[in-house]
Parts: sequence; C-alpha cells; structure tokens
Amino acid sequence: MAANTLTAVRDESFLNSFGVNIHLQSGVDGNAYTSVTNVLSDLAYLGITNVRDAIYPVGTGQATFDAAYTALAKAGIKFDLCVGSSNSDLTAAMAGIDAFAKADPGAIAAVEGPNEINYFPFTYNGQTGQPAAIAFQTALYNAVHSDPLLAGVPVYDFTGGSTNEPVSGLADYANIHPYPANGDQPAWYFGANNTSDYGAANLGPEVATEAGYNSDTNATSGVSPDAQAKMTLNELLDATQDGFSQIYLYELLDENADPNNTNSDQHWGLFNNDNSPKPVAVAIHNLEAILKDPGAVATTFTPGVLPYTVTGLPWAGHTMLLEKSTGAFDIAVWNEQPIWDPATQTEITIAPTSVVVNLGSTFAKVEVFAPLQGSAPIETLTNVSSVTLSLVDQPLIIETEPAAPAKPIPSPNGTRITSAAAKPIIDKAGNAWTLVQSASSGLQIAVNGVVDGVTSNVVLLETLNGSIVQENTSGNWYSEPGKTGPWTQIAPPAIDITYGRHARTADVSGATVGTTSAAGDTFVISAPGVAQVTLGGTAQTLTFTGLSSAAVTGGKGAATIGVDGGTNSFIAGTGALTITGGVGADAYTYHAGDGLMTVADFALAKGDSLTVDKALQGSLAETSDGNGGVIVSFGANDPGVHLVGVSTIAASHIHFV
Repeated sequence: MAANTLTAVRDESFLNSFGVNIHLQSGVDGNAYTSVTNVLSDLAYLGITNVRDAIYPVGTGQATFDAAYTALAKAGIKFDLCVGSSNSDLTAAMAGIDAFAKADPGAIAAVEGPNEINYFPFTYNGQTGQPAAIAFQTALYNAVHSDPLLAGVPVYDFTGGSTNEPVSGLADYANIHPYPANGDQPAWYFGANNTSDYGAANLGPEVATEAGYNSDTNATSGVSPDAQAKMTLNELLDATQDGFSQIYLYELLDENADPNNTNSDQHWGLFNNDNSPKPVAVAIHNLEAILKDPGAVATTFTPGVLPYTVTGLPWAGHTMLLEKSTGAFDIAVWNEQPIWDPATQTEITIAPTSVVVNLGSTFAKVEVFAPLQGSAPIETLTNVSSVTLSLVDQPLIIETEPAAPAKPIPSPNGTRITSAAAKPIIDKAGNAWTLVQSASSGLQIAVNGVVDGVTSNVVLLETLNGSIVQENTSGNWYSEPGKTGPWTQIAPPAIDITYGRHARTADVSGATVGTTSAAGDTFVISAPGVAQVTLGGTAQTLTFTGLSSAAVTGGKGAATIGVDGGTNSFIAGTGALTITGGVGADAYTYHAGDGLMTVADFALAKGDSLTVDKALQGSLAETSDGNGGVIVSFGANDPGVHLVGVSTIAASHIHFV
C-alpha cells in the first residue's frame, strides 16, 4: 500500500507551471506564427499564459516582430526571453530585453542563457563551447541582476552543457531540455537519474524550458498523436512532482505544412499547421478546465493535507495531491508503463489495473475525470471513503467535494463588548456584531461590517436569550431579534427584592456595578446584567429581569426566585428554595444537609442540569408529588429536589460529584 500524506500542491500553481515555446520571429517569414490572432487564440484555448521565445530577432521584420510581442504582452502573456543559440553580443541582447521591458512592463518572467550549445556552437570573447557559454552566462546574470528595469526577474541557465545547476553568479534556476527518445515515458527524464547532456536534475531550483513529443511517427522521438497527448500530460505531472517550477512544452504550432511527413521538425506542435488542435491540445484544455481554481486566493492560500492511501498501483504508477482554494482535493493518478513500440511505430495496449484510492474520510460527493476523454466527470460517487479506478495509459483525476465552510461558533449567552476594539459577538445565525466609533454618534453597532445607523451612543452590546441587547448612555436598553429586526426598548437589568409582606427595594438596576448588602443578603454586580447573590436568613422573593447571568447561593431563610432569562446557576441552602428558571440553560446544585429545592420549570431539553453530592447517590429515592412531578430525595435529613411537571428523571441524568 502506498501512503500519501504530503501537503497538496495548489491546483492553480500546477496550472501556472505550464508554458509553451513559440517562434514569433519566424512568423515574419510567413509560417504558422504569422497570425498573432491564432497564437493568442491557441494560448487562450490551452489556458497557458507563459511562453518562451528568443529576444533578439533574426533577419528582417523588426517592426512586425516587436508588434507581435507587444500584442501578447498586452493580453497578459509572460515571456521567458532566451538569448538564442548564436547571440553572443551581450550588449545587443540587453538592449533588446530593456526595450521590451520599457514597452511592456511586467511582461518578462525570466531571462535565459544560450540555447543547446551542444547542437549550436557558441562563441564569446574568444572562447568556444561550454567555457564560452559559462562566461556569457555569468555576464548575462550580472547584467540582468544589476538592471533596474529587470528587478526581481530570475535568470535561467544555458542548456546543452554538462553543468546546468544553478550556482552563485551563473543562474537562479537549473535548466534542462528533457526530450524522451523512442517513445519513452517522461518520468526518468525529470528524475534524479537523468544524466543526459542537458544536465542533471534535482540540483536546486529547476525549470525545463523545452520538453515534448513529436507527432511524426517517422522521427526517432515521434509517436502517434494519441500517444503524444497521453505522455505529454504525464510530462506535466512529472515536472511538478519532481520539483520543477516551470515546464515549457515544445512547441505551440507545427510551423510549416508537411503533409507527407518528410520533415519531422514540423510536427512538434500542440496544434497542427492549419491551427486545428491535436489531441494533446484538447487534453491540456480539458485538464485546465477540470483543475481551474477561480478563487480570489487560488495562488496564495495554504494547501492542506489529505491522508489518502493507494493500493494496487502498478510498478510505473504515480499519484500527486492537488487542492483548490475551496478545500476540494484533486488526486492525480497516472501510469507510465511503456505505451509506444518504436520498432513497429504502434501503440502498446496496457491491461487495466484496478487501483483503490482510500480518501481517509467519507465525502458526500466525489467525481472522477479523464482529461483525454473530456472535462466532464466520467463517474460521480456519493458518500464514499474510497474510489476504485481502472487505470490504463492515461491520467485520471479524483476530485472530492469542497470542504464545508466552518460555521462560526455563536458567542455564549451573556457575552458583551463595550468598545470598538473588542472582538465581535457572533449570534446564532453566524452574524458578527461589533461596535464602531463615530465622531458624531459615539459608539454605533455594526453587523457584518455594516453600521446600523439607528444606533448611537452605545455603552454595551451583549447576547441574551438568543437576542442581541444594547444599552446606551441614557441608560435605556433595547433588544433586536436579528440583524435586520427592529430595536425594541426593554426594561434594564434589575433585581427586585421583597422582604416580608411590605418592604420592597431594587438593589441593582441598569449599569450599576458594585457590592450591595441588604437584610443579610449580598449582591455582587460584576458587570451590567451579571450578578452573584448570596442569600442570608431572611425570607424573601427575588425577581431577576434582563440579567444575562445570575449565580445564586441559598441561605437559611426560605426564598422564592424568578428569572426571565440568561444562563444561571442555583445552589440550594438550608432554607427552602423555590425557583422558576426561565428560558435559559440553568444549573442546579444540591449538597448534603440542604433544604428542599423546588424547580418549577426544569427541562433537560433546554440545557438544565442537576448536580448532587456523590455521597447521597446510594440513598436516592423518587416519589411522585401527586401532580405530575417528582421529588428526588436522599433520606430523612435531605429532602432533595422537587421537579415540578417532570414525571421522572433517570439517575444517569443526575451528575453525582
């Protein structure tokens, strides 16, 4: 089993690594590149915006050549400018590069040294061959990196020598031309075992400025158009898997017509000479459509990890993990067994291999794509954790559904903010509530960044029983059920206390904060609407209005307590305690030696809880109150808890601590 837990590659980064060689300078001579309109159309069809071409025009037609470059630059095409095979005039080369940089700022993606010096002899300053190329490359590197017009533009190494690694003062990227011969699959040509005269791979940052397959079966490197398509997709995948930042396919168009296949150099194109797409162009177009990520952060988001595993992968099989900014993962699976017989110039049929890809978790929707067959899924699966593929000679893409957006966690009841610098309150619908400072209206309320112009001079904002409430500097309180609901004035937080039959006092109201004592009771108001109450020995009735949180500890006297909302806690005392807890989730605690605690509206469904001393667990007994309620008692000395309207409560629903 092959386990794959590597961090994903961004889909868009993979697609942006694609480039293609063009020959605009030869277009002035009347071949397929004469039509800049066709070139732009072909690039758009492929979804490719990176091209490689020579910087210094050969022969006549300078004005036409420059116009063609500018037309592509204005369409957003980025250029790797190669100094060519025989241009050893550094001054002239830099003049051409600078002229292009001035005419079309930002269009130069890279500058590249001499091309294939093993095939095109190179001379410079009295030297020849590789020493000449190294000397020129060094001078080019220094010229580019000292040119303010080319700030940030990397330098690619020359090709065709035996030292193509990036070294200080020579190049920023190693550069090879991996052309598989005799219909070979491309993986070896990108791997660490590549020892061709184009230079060794894996020696640091790398690019491949030429790579591809010829569709003339009479050529040594020629294969059928279908094989060209299959192995070119493999080539694109191999390049990224082996760490190449760019790969420029060779080339966009068959330059000149060759209907009798007498000139193999005229068959490297992704498009035929008449501008019709070959199967390889269609396959790249489909791959782009499948993997395209239009998200705003498609090129900058941090890719994730999918712990997928693969079983049954053939000896030449590969997989690579990609990801879109939506969180959708794309797993590419491909097989590089030989598919071309150069002796017979025919394709080799590969028997299907059953490959199982375990996705690591269950996805509600998974699609399988085959770019050589189209851009629509060839299979759609639902609620699966694995996918079985019939893998033959063409890449397949498994795409999981996008990750579900994380739902904001609502702020706990009673959460409040009092300044513009405070973190937002999140309501149950996921809306973010903040305070913003206005020069004319003081603090105002904003919902998801939009200021509610009705509000002004706010001193606090808090959640209370599913609604948002606010207080302003006038001491008035308002409630709004949702982000668009009307503000309704409500009574401010208050605790009303009645001692005996006649004496009545309000110990806390509005924004009062502090500690108050009355008749042996202690009231600690830590913030508006937040109270800690310790009862004494006086019989009393307390009513809590608009509080977001009340913590009440019973005393020796009998007490009746009513709460209209909030999240509250009640600890029984030795005196009888009768409680109506309201709509919020309330916690009730009973200790050994406490008097009877009666709860008028206990309900597990709204989050109420009951906690009892563990020492009382063995003496638990349930008795009906004769009116549909239950009394949970713990022996003669512990009358327990009377739950009004609750017929029974399972011992498992009581927390014994």
